[in-house]
Amino acid sequence: MVLIFLTKLTTKTNPFIMNFKKNYYALITFFICIASFSQDNNKPQIIDKLNAYFSLERENIHLHLNKKTYLSNESIWFKGYTYNRKELLPFYNTMNVFVVLHDQSGAVISKQLSYANTGTFEGAFKDLKKLPSGNYYVQVYTNWMNNFLEDESSIYPIKIINTQKPSFLDSTIPNPETAKIEVFPEGGVLLYGINNTVGIKMADAHNNAIGNQTVYLKNASNEIISEIATNNEGLGKFVLNPKNENYTLSVDLNNKTITKSLPPIALKGVTLEVNSFSLVDKASVKIKTNPETINEINKNKLFLVVHQDDRALLFDVNIDANTLEQNIIFNTDAISDGINVVRIIDQDLNQLAERTFIKLPKNKENLALTKKTNLNGGLELEGLSNQKDANVSISIVPDNGKNTDWNSSITTDFLCNFYLNSPVKNIDSYLVNTKSAKKYELDLLMLSIPKSKYSWNEIISNVPKNLYEFDMGLTIKGKVISPILKDVKDYNVSFRSYHHQINVQSPISDDGDFEFKNLILSDSTLVDYNLQRNTDSNPIKLAHTAKVINGQRDYNHAFKGISITSNDQIANTLIEDIPVFKEESILLNSVNVKARESKDILVHEKKLSNVNLRGYKITGQESIDLLTFLDTKGFRVYNSGSNVSIISPSGGDRIAKSPEIFMDDMQIRDFSFLQNIQMNELEEIYLNPSALVSSGRNLQGTIRIYKKFKTKPWINNNSIKSVPIVNGYSDTPKFENVEYSSTNDNGFINYGVINWIPTLLTDQLNTTKAEIPNLNQKKIKVTLEGFTFDGKLISETHFIDL
Repeated sequence: MVLIFLTKLTTKTNPFIMNFKKNYYALITFFICIASFSQDNNKPQIIDKLNAYFSLERENIHLHLNKKTYLSNESIWFKGYTYNRKELLPFYNTMNVFVVLHDQSGAVISKQLSYANTGTFEGAFKDLKKLPSGNYYVQVYTNWMNNFLEDESSIYPIKIINTQKPSFLDSTIPNPETAKIEVFPEGGVLLYGINNTVGIKMADAHNNAIGNQTVYLKNASNEIISEIATNNEGLGKFVLNPKNENYTLSVDLNNKTITKSLPPIALKGVTLEVNSFSLVDKASVKIKTNPETINEINKNKLFLVVHQDDRALLFDVNIDANTLEQNIIFNTDAISDGINVVRIIDQDLNQLAERTFIKLPKNKENLALTKKTNLNGGLELEGLSNQKDANVSISIVPDNGKNTDWNSSITTDFLCNFYLNSPVKNIDSYLVNTKSAKKYELDLLMLSIPKSKYSWNEIISNVPKNLYEFDMGLTIKGKVISPILKDVKDYNVSFRSYHHQINVQSPISDDGDFEFKNLILSDSTLVDYNLQRNTDSNPIKLAHTAKVINGQRDYNHAFKGISITSNDQIANTLIEDIPVFKEESILLNSVNVKARESKDILVHEKKLSNVNLRGYKITGQESIDLLTFLDTKGFRVYNSGSNVSIISPSGGDRIAKSPEIFMDDMQIRDFSFLQNIQMNELEEIYLNPSALVSSGRNLQGTIRIYKKFKTKPWINNNSIKSVPIVNGYSDTPKFENVEYSSTNDNGFINYGVINWIPTLLTDQLNTTKAEIPNLNQKKIKVTLEGFTFDGKLISETHFIDL
């Protein structure tokens, strides 16, 4: 169990982030200025509304699951990445993350509180054997997300197959019997008398694509005026200059005709066309109207807004009275990567049209993998990143299995899905293939998702309020029941953990209340409470009501479930070729434990405080001292003999920063204490030179040292009874693979797991290594996800011959 007491933390941004933010907003302000020439009072109103609505920092969380379909004998393994939407960086202040497993009705199967450290967390859902086969959903949220009208959580659909009854109604299998046609006029308006671009989408009742169909556009006389071919994703588009009549779409599918009426035609209005794929480093927005509207427009003021949250460009709209159009072209370097929203706003702040589009990043971060043989004859992957300070997770499964249908990637989530109501499955293929045809397909996808998650009406009228706390660690509150205290000012309540040598105190209010904040401790950790008189060191027994108050937060947008019946979904009568498992047997640490001696296994690596640190097992053969070792691992060490200073790498910040250092979980503030400590005195060292430290003391980097012969802990005199913490952080378990009866059959190929490595950190040479267990595979699929210290996203899939 882990118990650490933190000094009170704030959400104040560190200088590195502030410099980034200042420069970014200066760039955006510059582009707003060159795009806007009038002094109209409505322009500042638009910018002010955006700034106000997005003033509170928004957390987004991506979950990397080790696969998507699980057998009931297995566990669900995950790694979470937290992101600060305002700063476009990992959210280093996030600590309390709730991960919930729901069944398809929305019922909670399991809920755990994960501890996020330096922007990431990891964990697992175990004990799945009693769950029936079916569709399940993993939802991730924080208490802070309750401040927002929109659902800022993440939801990931998975399947669980119970090996005793492997049949269920699968919501991910396309069902043509429930197919429907959806219609999306570009800009949201089908305007009379001019050419309108209209997108269409064919999908079933659960949004599975019904692709490669021919859809017919017919007029009121039932005459075919256009044929629209849809792609694999069920998407297509057409151009229509509508008359004042009704139009319908129809498609023949499975011996029946599916029809859909076009929306009513607007006699007056404004529409738009967005081109974000054919121009190099530029995008264009064509604003159009009809003769019936132009005179009214000339009497009013219109604005074009292009924005992602509060990062915005603003243009005057002046539609030519002759052409009834205006084409505005802007440089895409002035907007953020990912989803951007185009809106036409009038002088009264009414929205007239809306469209979303994606700006793809220019450069794709990568981590190249090479297969190598280690000194013991085993296989391993060696990774080389084009960015330093990368934190990644790796899933390894058989090639050509049925686990290849992954959930959305980290790039898809952070660049797209968290801005939309309808999630995009994956944009990684567009990042790899930048041909115009692929960009066109991506724009077609955006045409079918015309609106962002953020309603303009809410932006101008319903600014979020800070009503829910940003939880940073656990909070314990309680009341003293007995003894009765005559003068509470003479007493404190002491909170202690003998194992971790923690002893902190809280004053008592006149009503007998006490509180401890910013604690990091695992569920079931043993602690004790006692009274301490100011003039007496002897503890006094007390009866109290102390408990963790923020370990079971509810969420305002909890997953409500989906309705699946045999009437609208295909039943899988039997899922064949599933793995066969050896009963009650696991492969520890994802490799054959016989190949690793116990003396080489890191003892402290799964402590909550060590999860995102690189661990080193000290063999006792090292002939250098501790300070020399640290100097070789990315820290700059200065030893004058009487004073020791340790500096972390700058990470782009010119201000020199020191790391936080712990010896056997006790913080060391005087670094001269580390002089003359030899490496053979130590058991393990964990470190990360780039880790941000949320302490308010401008620190960077973490070093945690464990000695072979530890200081003898305090001895409990048994006069105070220890109690377990309830609703603390979930433990971070080591990966344990189940043992398969065979790794050569179709069951293992379809659904088996080779390895799951939740945390790999690149070293100072931007390299990292991962083991490949020998499970007799000829080819494997390796999926990497993660980000760097400065927020660059990594998402890759490799197919490697063994």
